[in-house]
Amino acid sequence: TSRTPCGWTFATMDETRGPSMKKKIQDLEEGMSRQNSTSTRLSEQLYELQNSNKATEDGAGQMVKDLADRIRQEFTELKEELDHKFNLQTAENKRLQGHISSLKTENQALERRTVALEKRVKVLEAEMLGE
Repeated sequence: TSRTPCGWTFATMDETRGPSMKKKIQDLEEGMSRQNSTSTRLSEQLYELQNSNKATEDGAGQMVKDLADRIRQEFTELKEELDHKFNLQTAENKRLQGHISSLKTENQALERRTVALEKRVKVLEAEMLGE
């Protein structure tokens, strides 16, 4: 009997049908070697693909996080800008309301003065005509 590299025990050529059995065993061992090599290569490729997939997921996750941070920052900046413009508009409205109140007061004074002047004109006309 003889032992294969895999540890299997086989009968020698004298104990079996001759070289054809030896050839079959050698062919099987070569086939197993090729299968093992292919399996190892496929395992390595699978590992590389898994690592690549993980890196892609991590990269995409970071891109989403960065984009979300950027959007939040832009919203914050926009809100600050709009708050500032709102405050400016509020101040302008108050200034204009004060100016309108001042003009109303001035208009009322002018109306009273006009009424007083009209009365005076009537008095003067009456004096001139009555003389």
